[in-house]
Amino acid sequence: MLDLTKFKRVMPPQSANENYIRITSKNIIALSRTLKEEFYDKKIDVHYSEDLKTLIIKNDDNNLLKVKKNGEVRTEDLSESLKNAKIKIPCKYTAKWDSKNNMWICTFDETYKPTNTRMSTSMPKSPRKNKPKEMRI
Repeated sequence: MLDLTKFKRVMPPQSANENYIRITSKNIIALSRTLKEEFYDKKIDVHYSEDLKTLIIKNDDNNLLKVKKNGEVRTEDLSESLKNAKIKIPCKYTAKWDSKNNMWICTFDETYKPTNTRMSTSMPKSPRKNKPKEMRI
């Protein structure tokens, strides 16, 4: 029988379990997978501090901000405030559940560096090395 104490466990990346929101350059609040599942098809209330370092997110059926299936909410107010405060967009906030107040408290992530995972469309295509074979009839 194998002794599992002599083996190391493979762990998922930390970001896979992290609760966060991102503010995109297209005026979108993008929720992480966990938050997306919690708020999907619900209306939310979002507040931000004057220094924009803290956001509050909670359910609010009377609000007009509705989370779409993809976990996104369109808002220009927050994006404009971030731009006016000279905070680079996209940016990220780490979210923690506050059970006492029944809300998510999101803290600005100073270490976040966005990565562009999409290939540039301006890259030239490499020429075909082998010509297609002629069809025989």
